[in-house]
Amino acid sequence: MQASFICAERITIQDASKGALKIIARPNKSRQKTKHQVGTGPPWCSDLASMAHGKPVGPLRLLWKKNTGAMAESQDSYPYDPEVIAALRASLSEPRFSTYLSKANGDEAFAFALYLYNARLAEAFLFPLGVSEITLRNAVDGVLVRRFGANWQVDAEFRDGMLTPESRGALNKAMDRAGSGDRGKLIAELTFDFWSNLFRVDYADFWRTHANIAFPGLVRGEGR
Repeated sequence: MQASFICAERITIQDASKGALKIIARPNKSRQKTKHQVGTGPPWCSDLASMAHGKPVGPLRLLWKKNTGAMAESQDSYPYDPEVIAALRASLSEPRFSTYLSKANGDEAFAFALYLYNARLAEAFLFPLGVSEITLRNAVDGVLVRRFGANWQVDAEFRDGMLTPESRGALNKAMDRAGSGDRGKLIAELTFDFWSNLFRVDYADFWRTHANIAFPGLVRGEGR
């Protein structure tokens, strides 16, 4: 991952595909543009490049103050002094932190910024992924109830005639965790992996006649 910054008015993340993080800036024409490669000890720009509502964006936002970090939005900033850096590196583990340090060309402060930026990107996906899982499992449950009955989890035709051994094993484990015959509790115990596996080619025949019922907005002929 190559990263660089430019003293500029705005910055955007142009491309994060294939592990490449490109920070593209639109320079302020009123002053000379200065570009530095991250990790070579550049003089920090007074406005630290990009602005979004008065603050920088991306990893640079986490370096808004020189040599100062904020582990979360709700916490106070504190300096990355040698003692704090050593403690953080020990907590994260050297093998894990070395990945970010390498991408930051040895700049520890920027490595922490990349680490936090990655954590916040992951956090941003939690809600849409959670909603997607709930929506998917409820849609599939509705079709299974329609086809195999309210207790589809114990229906012999579903368990032995439709499920693969792998999916049947996952279902049995979830039933044990649920500890009762309540379908609602079972659904909550079943992992996203179980639901997504139901869309493998092994279940193609089932979905040919049920996909449009579970997903009424599905375009005809559209596959997985």
